[in-house]
Amino acid sequence: MRTNAPVLSALALCLFVITSAWSQPPTVPSGPTVPSPSVGGGGGAGGGEMVAPLIPGEEYLLGPGDSIYVTFYGETEMNRDCSIRGDGSIFLAMLREKIPAAGKTTEQLQQVIEEAYRSEKLLKNPLVTVSIREFRSAPVTVTGYVSRPVTIQVQGKTTLLQAVTMAGGLSQAAATKILISHAAAKDAAGMPVPGGTMAIQQRDLMDHPDDPKINVTLRGGDIVTVQRTDYVYVGGAVVKPGMLPMNEVDSWTVLKALSAVGNLTRVAKKDASVILRKKEDGTTEQIPLDLAKILSRKNEDVVLRANDVLLIPESTGLKAMYAAASTLQGVTGGVVTGLTIR
Repeated sequence: MRTNAPVLSALALCLFVITSAWSQPPTVPSGPTVPSPSVGGGGGAGGGEMVAPLIPGEEYLLGPGDSIYVTFYGETEMNRDCSIRGDGSIFLAMLREKIPAAGKTTEQLQQVIEEAYRSEKLLKNPLVTVSIREFRSAPVTVTGYVSRPVTIQVQGKTTLLQAVTMAGGLSQAAATKILISHAAAKDAAGMPVPGGTMAIQQRDLMDHPDDPKINVTLRGGDIVTVQRTDYVYVGGAVVKPGMLPMNEVDSWTVLKALSAVGNLTRVAKKDASVILRKKEDGTTEQIPLDLAKILSRKNEDVVLRANDVLLIPESTGLKAMYAAASTLQGVTGGVVTGLTIR
């Protein structure tokens, strides 16, 4: 097919300036916070957070930031609220030394406190109860394109699928990958565990919830980010110009995209169509198409990439390309402003 090179050059320089917005992450929508549920055993999360429940057989290990209430039977004046300090300790009345609390269950901490008061001969036979006021030591943030972005306080084993479910599930605009940013941490033996980022395919997570390599266990400090899906754009002489989300199909091709927008109108100039594609170096590639040959199976169908713009004019020339681009105004959620693709 013969290509009008001057028209394509003018198209690249004057009409379709693909901006850096394509290469930047989408704005994460804000969502309402979720009220914290009541948690049995005297605990909850404040400030619009949620607490992931323990599974049978699990016990919660206290950590820095957790708020606890220490009760002394028969010595009510000694009862007090304590926040576990950054070094994992608490201070209690009359004791000379601080009490190590992080990494212990409430029952274990009770025994440590009782022994401290006995060893310093402050109480002969102390009976102590420790209850959790607020979980603060193991936050997991779920943000981005979920129904309710939320911070979850992890008590025990909490998986990616469980966290996404607690955030109300994925929104329709969610991308096909879910990103997990692991914070650096220490394991039960005190050995450092490096941080890092991993990507999980949404479809794999739904199809294989029992695979621990996919439905991974989250830990305090992790951030789960669900990004906005990418789109391809189809404008010009089609029935319904617009944007097609990449998460709806395994891959969009020209024929699939045309079918999705209602196919060509009778005035479509099939041999003057073009795909605009942003390259890694920031320049724009113009890929001419002969839709007549593709539709008749004389040419192979073309696979579209994220953020490709497919334009089908009604005639040849720059003016026709302007008109084709103008059909995308108002239907792409602000992706096209004027005649500049953003």
